[in-house]
Amino acid sequence: MRYALLLTVVICGPALADRQSFPPVDQADRDPSLIVFREALLAQVAARDTDAVVAASCPDIYLSHGGDGGPEELRSNLTLDQEAPSEEQRENADALRAQYWSDLETTLSQPGYFD
Repeated sequence: MRYALLLTVVICGPALADRQSFPPVDQADRDPSLIVFREALLAQVAARDTDAVVAASCPDIYLSHGGDGGPEELRSNLTLDQEAPSEEQRENADALRAQYWSDLETTLSQPGYFD
């Protein structure tokens, strides 16, 4: 048993030490207009400017597997009327709305690459 443990440490030790990390690379700086657009959109999200965020979305924006997509679904998610969610979730409408805005900000802040 000790021999097996020692063998595992000897074999796996160098492999574990050689692990490499490959953090995501943001290539947005390859297109200065994209940087300007993203910064403006992030400012609109931070300001909770629903009209500006919806206006910046494309007509065929896809938001989920359960919806129809499009700017009006985006507006509905950003404004989440107190009566819109199911009865069980109505008391959480404010938290759901805040989470949607937060998730949008997080998504827009992620790095991306050109393909």
